[in-house]
Amino acid sequence: MSSSASRMAYTAALATPSLIALVCGVILLDFAVQAVHVTNQSLVFAARPDAQSRMVGAYMCFYSVGSALGAAAATQFMRYGAG
Repeated sequence: MSSSASRMAYTAALATPSLIALVCGVILLDFAVQAVHVTNQSLVFAARPDAQSRMVGAYMCFYSVGSALGAAAATQFMRYGAG
């Protein structure tokens, strides 16, 4: 086995646990976000049972706007503040 091939095999062996941990973290994060959505929507349903569609629509609208603003703020922070 050449030096380059053995170096690549060693790097792949070290990267595998990190990749597995990354995939597990992404899956756990997805489950957590789903749980938060279900909990929040059940609270919305309890608050105004007669207006569930409008309340969920407003919730998702504000959630999307909040996500967009958070992403924009994080981008600016990384561009100007983290360096």
